[in-house]
Amino acid sequence: NSDAPPEEDSTGEEDSTGDADAAAIRFGDYELCEEIARGGMGVIYRARHRKLKRTVALKMIRPERLVRAADRRRFKNETQIIARLDHPNIIPILHVDELDGVHFFTMRMIQGRDLDVRRTEYLNDVRRAAQLVRAVAAAIHHAHQHGVLHRDLKPSNVLVDESGVPFVVDF
Repeated sequence: NSDAPPEEDSTGEEDSTGDADAAAIRFGDYELCEEIARGGMGVIYRARHRKLKRTVALKMIRPERLVRAADRRRFKNETQIIARLDHPNIIPILHVDELDGVHFFTMRMIQGRDLDVRRTEYLNDVRRAAQLVRAVAAAIHHAHQHGVLHRDLKPSNVLVDESGVPFVVDF
């Protein structure tokens, strides 16, 4: 199954972090703690960077999406462009890499739910809804100013954190 996470590390090395999830699977410098989302391009995990002791969102790209060399070049170029976006309502890409043929990138981990799930919270609060739309529009405008188009902007690609701050994801 191409969606399965990599096998556990069998080197027998002990983890010096001390507080790793018991079920975490080792993937390079990361421990994959749990799957948090799945889409057409790949699978996103809550992961812990072992050396930095930081929790991130790690997106593994489905291998069939990067079959041709041109696909891999496009992925690399697009992630580098998106990583340069610096806006408070766009989740930054922290790291792009490939490990044993699996292409992945990491992003800041946001605790929240997508707007598709949270939209009823905005139905009776026009001011709050307008603030959310304004923040998302500002993020998209920033991306446009840097030559980046979001080709799939929809409520499920807007993550709203526990404080109500929206973040545009999945460029």
